[in-house]
Amino acid sequence: MRSGSNGAVPSGGAGSVLNGGAGIATLTIQTTGDAIRFNGAVTLASNLVLDTDSTDSDSEGGAITFTSDAAIFSAATEHNNFTLDAGTSSITFNANIGPKQSIGNFTVTEADAGLTFGGSDVATTGSTGPVTTINTDGAIDFGTTDNVIG
Repeated sequence: MRSGSNGAVPSGGAGSVLNGGAGIATLTIQTTGDAIRFNGAVTLASNLVLDTDSTDSDSEGGAITFTSDAAIFSAATEHNNFTLDAGTSSITFNANIGPKQSIGNFTVTEADAGLTFGGSDVATTGSTGPVTTINTDGAIDFGTTDNVIG
């Protein structure tokens, strides 16, 4: 996975397609406490884990942000699982989840600084926006007994 100079994942015109490849059930993108930011549509062509808490010891975490231009959905005919772990930081969604094709299970294991759906009532290009739809074909699970969100 290539990232831009500010840690943003470049998306080009059609957005980012995240595909672990043949024989890979789950694509994992992990940082050592650095932020992850998506600025365009995100297509899950395999299960995806975004993890900014590589030690899982509650000592690090980078913000995970999806801007108003970063709707998230599964590839056609698929329902891929989506798991996020921001450790000591936060997760913010500013666009709909599953609007074109529903995702599978939607899990947030840790986001100690909070979980936000919709940073504003009106979308601003490349920034904040409302979330009006979360469409899954599986369970939604935010937090665990060890890691309560917020």
